[in-house]
Amino acid sequence: MTSDVSADGKHRFWMLDLLRGASAILVLIYHSSSAFPVAYAAVDLFFMLSGFVLAERYGESLLQADGCRNFISHRIARLYPVYLVCTLLGAASVFPLIGHLENWSFSTFAVSSVASLLMLPAPSDTVLGILPLNGPAWSLFFEVVANAVFLFTAARLRVAVSIVALSAPAFVVALWYFRYPPGSVWGDIVGGFPRVLASFYGGVLLSCLWRRGFRIRLAAWPGWILVAALAVLYSGFVLTERKYYLLLTFAAHPMII
Repeated sequence: MTSDVSADGKHRFWMLDLLRGASAILVLIYHSSSAFPVAYAAVDLFFMLSGFVLAERYGESLLQADGCRNFISHRIARLYPVYLVCTLLGAASVFPLIGHLENWSFSTFAVSSVASLLMLPAPSDTVLGILPLNGPAWSLFFEVVANAVFLFTAARLRVAVSIVALSAPAFVVALWYFRYPPGSVWGDIVGGFPRVLASFYGGVLLSCLWRRGFRIRLAAWPGWILVAALAVLYSGFVLTERKYYLLLTFAAHPMII
């Protein structure tokens, strides 16, 4: 793990930023081609990276006066502006589809617009997913859910262990029940909650261990090796798809971080 200390005394993990950017590119390629068929697992890597970074940045400050208010204001400023712009662009693109898709009417569009402004799933089940105006933002909704839980738990080791121990088995059951990583549509939305909590608090747990001295410091060049390893891991299956996906989520991602 390589990091720098910023002016406010907080660590900036530039290697994790590199992994985040590489993962985003792999997901983009996944949605536009078949080059990286397992790159959807990068969503879970994002959740774990988020848990680690937020635990490092806010884990202690949440326990102080005004810590919760600062956390909420910082997260809104970080997430909502870009989300709002993308949602408005998405609204312009899906509005012409009214009447051409099942369950997609003007009233559904209006209700979805209100829900989307609040960053909540639209109550209507459509082929456009739980956030019809901004389909990819389903993961952002679950990120907000994890942030809300983190607001009350902070980065406590025992709490992180407990949440991982409870959510990981629930996520495995959901994965076998829905046959695909859940959370993006109403049919499997319930499985998205243990999915995000298992990875997010896996990152929080890694942060707790890192602050207790369980760390590896790397030079600059191994970061690019990790990026290459990530690309290789997402390029195909070693086991069956679900087993390989779980291997990535619970073994490869923590080791990379």
